[in-house]
Amino acid sequence: MCRKVISEERDSPLPILSHNNFQKLFPFAFQIDSELQVHYVGDGWKKVTSLLSVGSALGDVFKLKRPVLPMVFEELVAQRENLFILELNQPVPFLVRGSFFFPDSARNSDSLLFIGEPWISSVNDLETSGMSLNDLPLHHPMADLLLLLETERTNLKEMRDLSGKLHTSNEELKSREEILKEKIKEQLALEAQLRQSQKMEALGRLAGGIAHDFNNLLFAINGYAGLALNAVEGGSSAARSIQCIQQGADRAAALIEQLLTFSRQTNLNSVSMNLSKEIRELTFLLRPLLRNNIRLSLAASKHDFFCWMDKNALQQIIMNVVINAMDAMPEGGEIRVWIKSPEQIVASGLALDSFVEIGIQDSGMGMEDDVLSKVFEPFFTTKEVGKGTGLGLSMVHSLVGQCGGMIEVESKINEGTTLRVFLPRVQPKEEHSSSLIDNLLTEDGAAPIRVLLVEDDPLVRGILVQMLSNASFEVIAHSCPIAALRALSVHKKKVDIVVTDIVMPKMNGIEMARQISNGSSILPTLFITGDTKGLSLNKGTLPRYSRLLRKPFSAITLIQELRLLLKESVPEQRKPGKEQNSGSPIEKSSLMGV
Repeated sequence: MCRKVISEERDSPLPILSHNNFQKLFPFAFQIDSELQVHYVGDGWKKVTSLLSVGSALGDVFKLKRPVLPMVFEELVAQRENLFILELNQPVPFLVRGSFFFPDSARNSDSLLFIGEPWISSVNDLETSGMSLNDLPLHHPMADLLLLLETERTNLKEMRDLSGKLHTSNEELKSREEILKEKIKEQLALEAQLRQSQKMEALGRLAGGIAHDFNNLLFAINGYAGLALNAVEGGSSAARSIQCIQQGADRAAALIEQLLTFSRQTNLNSVSMNLSKEIRELTFLLRPLLRNNIRLSLAASKHDFFCWMDKNALQQIIMNVVINAMDAMPEGGEIRVWIKSPEQIVASGLALDSFVEIGIQDSGMGMEDDVLSKVFEPFFTTKEVGKGTGLGLSMVHSLVGQCGGMIEVESKINEGTTLRVFLPRVQPKEEHSSSLIDNLLTEDGAAPIRVLLVEDDPLVRGILVQMLSNASFEVIAHSCPIAALRALSVHKKKVDIVVTDIVMPKMNGIEMARQISNGSSILPTLFITGDTKGLSLNKGTLPRYSRLLRKPFSAITLIQELRLLLKESVPEQRKPGKEQNSGSPIEKSSLMGV
């Protein structure tokens, strides 16, 4: 039985929303069951089509434009939370874009909820579909720009008509012409913002498309540089040059990750981090970037604070806010940074006992209330033309929200501005002993661990073989999953662990791992990938006893992940009835002391 999002008693789909509020926020939502039958339809569809109604079949109403896959419930579940573009089966084109979600927290739900909105690029599109601006959702990203552009077009037409009627009065005509020029200038500015928004979206798509190949190249550069560094004398000129190559590759990897994060083409990799340590390192790195008349200070704290955060996102947040603070002090001044414990936050009047506060305060010019209310709007800037994009604080606001945090800003004229970021607090993780890194190789006399390596890129495959071989692993390398499966059928008892790329021709790494897991033996699998576009991978979607490692990574990181994966698979190998042959993963991992 399908769980309806809106019950017959008109309950809300979410406990915190009433039915009316849900309709206002998501008028173009609908819900389907596992047979692709529609069970709920938002009120927004009434003006658009009569095809979509309770009881209709999804395939009779829509064509799936993106992603390219059969309209099957299991496929929709697998791609949920990714972008979908649906087209109505009617003569007049009408597109809607959005995502499918489970209606509740259950992972095995027998229904999907589509949350989306019309893909509208002009007011004419609204009129063609029988809609108006009032029919768009309150949060539609194009609604304000469309409304402003349409208003400006109307005003311009009125101005042109009026200037034609006032041709007998030269002074009045000149006045109207000036008004007309100003209106044209405003319209051009709005159109420029719209074009910039479209460029950013296109840039994000382009970056996502090249991310896989780009990360593979970076991984090969970094990997071979690491091997070269081990082969030269430490402290030599060659060693320093190789280290510069590695630093450049690391910066390139961080750059593409930041670009994908801003363009929403990648999921943030939030982890438990020592916030105090990260802020100390960031302030140290930022000091050389500031002008000589700017003093950056960090208030010392007695304890380390840990939070749930993406490291690259934290760097972007701190850097953007500090650079903005510097720009607000052309005559120089001080930027103060601090971290507060929950007790200190509560003492300040904010009941946020599960958050940690990062505060950044400058002694600059401050902001008026009307400017303060717009600081997080995209493209809003008070800087001169060419000196600011208006995207910095907008990115900060977006990243903080994506990481589950909150942000507040206060400002007073001639006194300065204070920005506070509240991030979810977590308990510190136990640190692994450094001996885990120092003793990566197998013990003397222990049978070597055999790795099945599957990677289609020859450069990446080559460096992986060297990394694994240098760590005393025996490697069976293949360029495609089909060849690897054939080899596994012959060498199954001689393989202890699988290392595989995900995006490959003919068959991806996840499908290969599932076919392997259908056999009698359990092989732990390490997935490696440089593709951050279109992937929504987590513990729930990966096969059992597997881990995910994103390129580029170091040899030490690779070996640590393999050891942790072998350790996780040990309990399963000890269950009664499991084969304990001389080449089993349990015996090898025990010999390694994992």
